[in-house]
Amino acid sequence: HDALPIETPEMNIMIVVDVSRSMQTRDIEPSRLQRVQIEINELLQSADNTRIGIILYTSRAHVLLPFTHDFNAVKYYLRLIDSIALPTYGSQAIDALTLAKSEIEAASFDTKSVVLWITDGDTPNNKNNSLQAFQMIINDLKKSSIPLYILGIGSPEGDAIPDDESGWLQHEDRKSTRLNSSH
Repeated sequence: HDALPIETPEMNIMIVVDVSRSMQTRDIEPSRLQRVQIEINELLQSADNTRIGIILYTSRAHVLLPFTHDFNAVKYYLRLIDSIALPTYGSQAIDALTLAKSEIEAASFDTKSVVLWITDGDTPNNKNNSLQAFQMIINDLKKSSIPLYILGIGSPEGDAIPDDESGWLQHEDRKSTRLNSSH
């Protein structure tokens, strides 16, 4: 049997997924994180001849899946994203987007690479997530000719964030989270 030739992918997509606690919210069915899985599966149906990579983040960014053209591997890891316990809480999107840029540059593909950032936009406003920091990473991606696409997950009304004890998380008198499309 001759091995089938592998076509050079036409595009590389690094998917950056927010898996912070707010992504467990059920303001959209079945939950924000499960909606992410549905959306990525739909993307795979039309992403012929594409390499896919996945980065997950909370307060730290982690490469879940390096670039691959094996969609069965992507689907396997995709099923795990709502059950993987990352070691930290928080939401540091800048670090995740920076890691995506580094992964793309390290792979040095001859074909177009893009970043797809999937988030509810509920990020703490601190020095690591300031508007200036977002503008810097967006400009860095632009300078490197890496387009950034953002898919917002959540509803404008929002809902409560479930906690580990079947109750609702409360932080600074805030009991709910809603889609923040201002980034």
